[in-house]
Amino acid sequence: MNKDVVRFLDTYKGDLNVSDAVSRGNRGAFVASWLPLGLSLYALVQLAIWSAELATTATHQPEKLGGILAEKLGIPFLKTLGDFLFHIFAWGHGNHAPEVMLGSVYVVWSLFLLVAARKPQANRTFIEFTIAGNLAHWFAMSIMALTMYGQLYHLYTDCLVPLLSAAFVAAVWIPARQYYKAEGTLA
Repeated sequence: MNKDVVRFLDTYKGDLNVSDAVSRGNRGAFVASWLPLGLSLYALVQLAIWSAELATTATHQPEKLGGILAEKLGIPFLKTLGDFLFHIFAWGHGNHAPEVMLGSVYVVWSLFLLVAARKPQANRTFIEFTIAGNLAHWFAMSIMALTMYGQLYHLYTDCLVPLLSAAFVAAVWIPARQYYKAEGTLA
């Protein structure tokens, strides 16, 4: 394997031997051993999504971006893809300022989560804030989808993103947190 890949995996593997954790049947130890890598990958995915969202909405014409890329790159499918994504994720009509503000917060949040993932037991509050913040975002989006005219489809599209995000982080954090607490290493 490439030395950089090995170094990356060694950095994020955790302090435990995975085979020992699995052989002992301790799910918390197994999850804790892979938690830094899992949170890092999650943070990188969030960073990519929100950076793209921020870049497109900051142009103040995200609905035209697919067409522009299709024309410049000569790939007609990009217009269709851009239109599809815009209509799934765009709320309301014409005002992109909230998306720019939300995107900037999530980009910074992703960067901080990437740093926190290196030592999750020392960053308990931030990881739990990530879960709670995504649940709050999901709840607010769901209320908006139910009450705003013509926005109900969001309940089945982009409202699921923060809910699934919270579910993933909680699924990996809660067993690891219990393990860290039992080991006495939770800050």
